[in-house]
Amino acid sequence: MSMTGQGRAMQLSVTTQSQPKEVGRTDVYRLVVFDAAGTAVLLEPEGDEYRLPTVEIPKFTRPAKEVTETLRKSWNMSSVFLFSGLLQESSDADYFAVLESKNGLQLSPSGMNWFTIHHALSNLLLLEEEHQAVKSSYRKAVSRVLVNAREPFCRIGWMLELEACIQERNSQFGLRPSASQIFTNTPFP
Repeated sequence: MSMTGQGRAMQLSVTTQSQPKEVGRTDVYRLVVFDAAGTAVLLEPEGDEYRLPTVEIPKFTRPAKEVTETLRKSWNMSSVFLFSGLLQESSDADYFAVLESKNGLQLSPSGMNWFTIHHALSNLLLLEEEHQAVKSSYRKAVSRVLVNAREPFCRIGWMLELEACIQERNSQFGLRPSASQIFTNTPFP
Protein backbone atom coordinates (compact mmCIF):
# COMPACT_ATOMS: atom_id res chain seq x y z
CA MET A 1 0.00 0.00 0.00
CA SER A 2 1.37 3.41 -0.87
CA MET A 3 1.90 6.13 1.70
CA THR A 4 -0.91 8.12 0.12
CA GLY A 5 -3.39 5.25 0.50
CA GLN A 6 -2.25 4.56 4.05
CA GLY A 7 -2.52 8.24 4.99
CA ARG A 8 -5.99 8.44 3.50
CA ALA A 9 -7.10 5.35 5.46
CA MET A 10 -5.79 6.91 8.68
CA GLN A 11 -7.56 10.17 7.86
CA LEU A 12 -10.89 8.35 7.32
CA SER A 13 -10.41 6.46 10.56
CA VAL A 14 -9.72 9.64 12.54
CA THR A 15 -12.65 11.44 10.90
CA THR A 16 -15.03 8.63 11.79
CA GLN A 17 -13.89 8.51 15.41
CA SER A 18 -14.14 12.25 15.96
CA GLN A 19 -17.79 12.52 14.88
CA PRO A 20 -19.97 13.01 17.95
CA LYS A 21 -22.29 10.18 18.88
CA GLU A 22 -25.95 11.16 18.62
CA VAL A 23 -27.43 11.42 22.09
CA GLY A 24 -30.78 9.67 22.57
CA ARG A 25 -33.71 11.85 23.41
CA THR A 26 -35.48 9.22 25.48
CA ASP A 27 -34.76 6.95 28.42
CA VAL A 28 -35.92 3.33 28.26
CA TYR A 29 -37.53 1.92 31.39
CA ARG A 30 -38.16 -1.77 31.97
CA LEU A 31 -41.24 -2.02 34.15
CA VAL A 32 -41.60 -4.29 37.14
CA VAL A 33 -45.37 -4.02 37.65
CA PHE A 34 -46.73 -5.82 40.71
CA ASP A 35 -50.39 -6.39 41.45
CA ALA A 36 -51.85 -4.54 44.45
CA ALA A 37 -51.28 -7.53 46.74
CA GLY A 38 -47.65 -7.96 45.66
CA THR A 39 -48.20 -11.55 44.57
CA ALA A 40 -47.89 -11.27 40.79
CA VAL A 41 -45.75 -9.51 38.19
CA LEU A 42 -46.69 -8.42 34.66
CA LEU A 43 -44.53 -9.93 31.89
CA GLU A 44 -44.47 -9.90 28.11
CA PRO A 45 -43.81 -13.14 26.17
CA GLU A 46 -40.99 -12.97 23.61
CA GLY A 47 -40.58 -16.34 21.90
CA ASP A 48 -39.66 -18.91 24.58
CA GLU A 49 -38.61 -16.18 27.00
CA TYR A 50 -40.39 -13.48 28.96
CA ARG A 51 -39.43 -9.84 29.25
CA LEU A 52 -40.34 -6.94 31.44
CA PRO A 53 -42.57 -4.51 29.54
CA THR A 54 -40.81 -1.33 28.40
CA VAL A 55 -41.71 2.30 27.95
CA GLU A 56 -39.70 5.21 26.62
CA ILE A 57 -39.96 8.60 28.25
CA PRO A 58 -38.31 11.91 27.35
CA LYS A 59 -34.90 12.44 28.92
CA PHE A 60 -34.57 14.88 31.81
CA THR A 61 -38.22 14.57 32.85
CA ARG A 62 -39.83 13.25 36.02
CA PRO A 63 -39.88 9.45 35.61
CA ALA A 64 -42.68 8.82 38.13
CA LYS A 65 -45.01 11.23 36.36
CA GLU A 66 -44.05 10.16 32.83
CA VAL A 67 -44.21 6.41 33.45
CA THR A 68 -47.53 6.45 35.34
CA GLU A 69 -49.11 8.74 32.72
CA THR A 70 -47.87 6.46 29.93
CA LEU A 71 -49.41 3.43 31.63
CA ARG A 72 -52.67 5.28 32.23
CA LYS A 73 -52.93 6.50 28.64
CA SER A 74 -51.52 3.48 26.77
CA TRP A 75 -52.69 0.59 28.95
CA ASN A 76 -55.59 2.23 30.81
CA MET A 77 -53.80 1.16 34.00
CA SER A 78 -53.82 3.13 37.21
CA SER A 79 -50.50 2.65 39.01
CA VAL A 80 -48.27 3.94 41.78
CA PHE A 81 -44.57 4.49 41.04
CA LEU A 82 -42.66 2.99 43.97
CA PHE A 83 -38.98 3.37 43.00
CA SER A 84 -36.52 3.01 40.13
CA GLY A 85 -32.90 2.13 39.46
CA LEU A 86 -30.36 1.11 36.84
CA LEU A 87 -30.96 -2.25 35.20
CA GLN A 88 -27.23 -2.68 34.66
CA GLU A 89 -24.13 -0.57 35.13
CA SER A 90 -23.09 0.90 31.77
CA SER A 91 -23.04 4.26 30.06
CA ASP A 92 -26.19 3.64 27.98
CA ALA A 93 -27.99 1.39 30.45
CA ASP A 94 -31.71 0.92 30.61
CA TYR A 95 -33.50 1.81 33.79
CA PHE A 96 -36.12 -0.16 35.64
CA ALA A 97 -39.13 1.23 37.43
CA VAL A 98 -41.16 -0.61 40.05
CA LEU A 99 -44.88 0.06 40.12
CA GLU A 100 -47.96 -1.18 41.90
CA SER A 101 -50.99 -1.64 39.66
CA LYS A 102 -54.05 -0.26 41.38
CA ASN A 103 -56.19 -2.31 38.97
CA GLY A 104 -54.65 -5.53 40.26
CA LEU A 105 -55.05 -8.67 38.20
CA GLN A 106 -58.25 -7.34 36.60
CA LEU A 107 -56.32 -5.69 33.78
CA SER A 108 -53.83 -7.36 31.45
CA PRO A 109 -52.59 -5.03 28.73
CA SER A 110 -52.59 -6.54 25.25
CA GLY A 111 -49.82 -9.13 24.77
CA MET A 112 -48.93 -9.27 28.49
CA ASN A 113 -49.73 -11.72 31.26
CA TRP A 114 -49.68 -11.80 35.06
CA PHE A 115 -47.56 -14.49 36.71
CA THR A 116 -47.10 -15.25 40.37
CA ILE A 117 -43.74 -14.02 41.66
CA HIS A 118 -42.64 -17.53 42.57
CA HIS A 119 -43.53 -18.91 39.12
CA ALA A 120 -41.86 -16.01 37.30
CA LEU A 121 -38.61 -16.35 39.27
CA SER A 122 -38.51 -20.16 39.36
CA ASN A 123 -39.90 -21.32 36.02
CA LEU A 124 -39.82 -18.58 33.39
CA LEU A 125 -36.84 -17.66 31.24
CA LEU A 126 -35.96 -14.04 31.94
CA LEU A 127 -32.81 -12.15 31.03
CA GLU A 128 -30.40 -12.28 33.98
CA GLU A 129 -30.58 -8.55 34.73
CA GLU A 130 -34.40 -8.59 34.51
CA HIS A 131 -34.59 -11.66 36.77
CA GLN A 132 -32.41 -9.84 39.31
CA ALA A 133 -34.51 -6.66 39.02
CA VAL A 134 -37.74 -8.60 39.72
CA LYS A 135 -36.18 -10.51 42.61
CA SER A 136 -34.61 -7.50 44.37
CA SER A 137 -37.62 -5.26 43.69
CA TYR A 138 -39.99 -7.83 45.15
CA ARG A 139 -37.90 -8.10 48.31
CA LYS A 140 -37.83 -4.33 48.72
CA ALA A 141 -41.48 -3.71 47.78
CA VAL A 142 -43.03 -6.25 50.13
CA SER A 143 -40.71 -5.71 53.08
CA ARG A 144 -42.44 -4.23 56.11
CA VAL A 145 -39.08 -3.32 57.63
CA LEU A 146 -38.02 0.20 56.71
CA VAL A 147 -34.39 -0.17 55.64
CA ASN A 148 -33.87 3.42 54.54
CA ALA A 149 -35.78 6.19 56.30
CA ARG A 150 -35.63 8.24 53.08
CA GLU A 151 -37.74 5.62 51.26
CA PRO A 152 -40.93 5.16 53.29
CA PHE A 153 -43.15 5.01 50.20
CA CYS A 154 -41.47 2.23 48.23
CA ARG A 155 -43.65 -0.56 49.66
CA ILE A 156 -46.59 -2.20 47.96
CA GLY A 157 -49.80 -1.11 49.65
CA TRP A 158 -48.56 2.18 51.09
CA MET A 159 -51.05 4.15 48.98
CA LEU A 160 -53.99 2.13 50.33
CA GLU A 161 -52.68 2.61 53.87
CA LEU A 162 -52.39 6.35 53.29
CA GLU A 163 -55.90 6.59 51.81
CA ALA A 164 -57.32 4.65 54.78
CA CYS A 165 -55.50 6.92 57.24
CA ILE A 166 -56.76 10.06 55.53
CA GLN A 167 -60.31 8.71 55.36
CA GLU A 168 -60.18 7.87 59.07
CA ARG A 169 -58.88 11.34 60.04
CA ASN A 170 -61.41 13.09 57.82
CA SER A 171 -64.31 11.04 59.18
CA GLN A 172 -63.42 12.34 62.66
CA PHE A 173 -64.35 15.79 61.33
CA GLY A 174 -67.36 14.62 59.32
CA LEU A 175 -65.59 15.04 55.98
CA ARG A 176 -66.02 12.38 53.27
CA PRO A 177 -63.73 13.27 50.35
CA SER A 178 -62.91 10.64 47.73
CA ALA A 179 -59.31 9.50 47.23
CA SER A 180 -59.17 11.32 43.90
CA GLN A 181 -60.26 14.58 45.58
CA ILE A 182 -57.56 14.15 48.21
CA PHE A 183 -54.70 13.51 45.80
CA THR A 184 -55.71 16.00 43.12
CA ASN A 185 -56.38 18.79 45.58
CA THR A 186 -60.01 19.06 44.41
CA PRO A 187 -62.30 20.91 46.83
CA PHE A 188 -64.72 18.70 48.72
CA PRO A 189 -67.85 19.46 50.77
